[in-house]
Amino acid sequence: MSPEEAARGWQTALSSPDDVQAVKLQAGTVTVDLNEDAQQAITSDPLATVAQIVCTLTAQPGVGRVEFSIDGTAIEVPRADGSLTDAAVTRDDYAPLFG
Repeated sequence: MSPEEAARGWQTALSSPDDVQAVKLQAGTVTVDLNEDAQQAITSDPLATVAQIVCTLTAQPGVGRVEFSIDGTAIEVPRADGSLTDAAVTRDDYAPLFG
């Protein structure tokens, strides 16, 4: 997060930009590969962290779904309905969080 964003009161659920090892777009799905330290960041507030990443990425043209992995192995992430999935998620999976 930039100093300007912080001055506006914006926050991030990720503890560090280094939590993300790689991001790959293929056929409308972004794969976010996290490092092992990122799993602790996600565990501290998993729903907010995953929702923030998904909503940020799906706001980009050509991105409809996001899947998560650690060192290339798919991981389960929470959805707003309380379920867990290791499949790709969409912005709609988090819509209940927006009001």
